[in-house]
Amino acid sequence: MSVMPKTYTTTLETVDKSEIIQVLNDKLNVTSPQGLVDYVGFAIENLDDKLERIKVAKSELALIEAEAKAQKEYIKLEVANFFESNGISRIEGDRISSITTYNPKPTEELNYADENALIDMGYMKLALDKTAVKRAIKDGFIDKELAYLSTTPKPTTIKVNKKRGA
Repeated sequence: MSVMPKTYTTTLETVDKSEIIQVLNDKLNVTSPQGLVDYVGFAIENLDDKLERIKVAKSELALIEAEAKAQKEYIKLEVANFFESNGISRIEGDRISSITTYNPKPTEELNYADENALIDMGYMKLALDKTAVKRAIKDGFIDKELAYLSTTPKPTTIKVNKKRGA
């Protein structure tokens, strides 16, 4: 029998961001700095677990959605085949207005044997190589009036370091 690890919930997980400092001060008044570290660590771990559960739920929902879409298309195709084989193009319903068969516009897909030959004929687009431009700016090959790099600072944050074997 596996034992589920105890989850230590904290108020940090749900408190408004404007109240976090107050919660930390209050917690520090009743525990040691090490206890405060554990408290913050538990909050981060709990939120990481919650995010992982959300990620799993999203992928399960995506699978359910894909199956529902596939079933819907299968029903539409099979009903159309049924109608066509019985010479029906439209039927009125009691609660649904009607069902009508129709032939949607076919999709067009480009197929080619030699991409380079088409490029040589001039059928291409040019796009800016942003990585090369960044490198050239850093190496001093591009004038700052033509292009420059800007840096957006990020606020200081924390990283929770888990104990080994914990």
